[in-house]
Amino acid sequence: MMQNLQGLPSFRSRLDQEFDGHPERLPKHKIFISHSGKQKDFAEQLCKDLEACNHFPFFDKRPHSLPKGQEFPSRIFKAASECFLAIVLLSEDFLNSKWPLLELVAFVRAKKASQNVQILPVLLGSLQPHDLKDTAKLSKHWKKWAKCDTRIHCSELKAAVRALKVVNMLAQSKFDGEVALRSDIVSTVLSMIPPDVRPDVSHVQGKEHLYKEIMTRFSDIGFGKSHLCKNARIVGVYGIAGVGKSTMCMVLAHLLNREFQGRVCHLAFGSSNIELQLHLALRQLTGASQEFVQRHINNAAEGWTCLKERMPRQRVFLALDNESDKPQSWEMAKNFLYGLEYHVNSIVLVTSRSKDVLEKVLGIPESCCMHCPYVTAEDAVKIVLDHNGLQNIEVLTEEQRYILHKAVEMCDFGGFHPMALKVLATQLGRNPSSWRLSSLRVSEASDREHMLFTQMETIFLRLSDEMRDMFMDIALFTPEIVSNVNELCLWLMNTLHPGCESLDEVREKVKFLMSVIR
Repeated sequence: MMQNLQGLPSFRSRLDQEFDGHPERLPKHKIFISHSGKQKDFAEQLCKDLEACNHFPFFDKRPHSLPKGQEFPSRIFKAASECFLAIVLLSEDFLNSKWPLLELVAFVRAKKASQNVQILPVLLGSLQPHDLKDTAKLSKHWKKWAKCDTRIHCSELKAAVRALKVVNMLAQSKFDGEVALRSDIVSTVLSMIPPDVRPDVSHVQGKEHLYKEIMTRFSDIGFGKSHLCKNARIVGVYGIAGVGKSTMCMVLAHLLNREFQGRVCHLAFGSSNIELQLHLALRQLTGASQEFVQRHINNAAEGWTCLKERMPRQRVFLALDNESDKPQSWEMAKNFLYGLEYHVNSIVLVTSRSKDVLEKVLGIPESCCMHCPYVTAEDAVKIVLDHNGLQNIEVLTEEQRYILHKAVEMCDFGGFHPMALKVLATQLGRNPSSWRLSSLRVSEASDREHMLFTQMETIFLRLSDEMRDMFMDIALFTPEIVSNVNELCLWLMNTLHPGCESLDEVREKVKFLMSVIR
């Protein structure tokens, strides 16, 4: 995906190139196991060992890597050029086999093009590092291949093999058997790339729009100053419950997974205790193993100490999601924002229902804050269709399309609200022939236990009595002739709230209500 956030102009220009309507196009396999025929058994057991740790490498014996009946060369080279980590099982047979060497060339090319690609050479049998120097003997085979295969260039093969000499490698001769060697390979892989166990976001409509909105804001912001996210960029996002803040965090964690080599973490506040959150951050942001965390991190203080030591080593994406009005979550967020030094080009996203929490409690500058992007009208239609199991709008009659668009319009509150769209989609039902305009009433929704209503109630109950009264006055009694905020404030002051000392006081209260419910 993207290469680096350091060059802002090139980063922004790449935004439109990253997604052509399919932002989920991440590499299918982060890890590639390259081997020759004689190492097939060792490679297959290594693949099983990695699969047991939730890593699913490209391995030519797996149907998900090379499906039966389909062309394989292009799949192999595509996977080789896109992987994060190439495990190269070197042996005499490897160095004298055409396909493994072509894979090696693809790895080296990819590494030159992007520093994100890493190569882990493993010397099998009696092979030693100095054996890689004698390419003259090997080139006899290579010259024969080059005569009948235009993909073979002896000079490129030599350069690829020589490139391995400067890479720290594992050698079987230093281990007590194959089991110990495979165990060390797995440990090395886990320290380099966290296992990929993340929520599926393929169903989320408008991923590309959401991604571009947020990443453009990140590109506009400079590195954090010494007192706030040192070396990192930070963006605060606010918005009412159900507008899509948590979904946005999951989407970004998914789409930035390749860019940050798996060092992405979505911490949802309120879902677990502090120590569990720290354990998750240590595993996903620093590569600490589950065993290490459970054995050595016994309390929050030890967790923070470990994070301070490890965080500067590699750039990360961190989402601190749903900052609430609970001081406990504030303290944890402040530790991430003020107590850690990040690797250059790390990015931190903080979400909250309240803009005041972001700015006044956490100290995020207003210039770094934005409202959560709403979905577009086109994506709003897709949300309703998808919720009811409909593939596209073409299956609907003209009357059904009219009802659909009316339902979508009802959820436009200065932007389309995803959760409200799903409430009305449920009211419409999965059978378009039964759709009726008369059934579309958010205020009379049959599903009164829906999360939208419970979260709206929570927001309302948190208001002071005075603000609740103003909220209800605006909702129930605003005259139709009121057409803008200034007229609304004048009407409130002259009729229902004459006790306010000035128009500015009313305007501030209305502004606060808008920030809370938007």
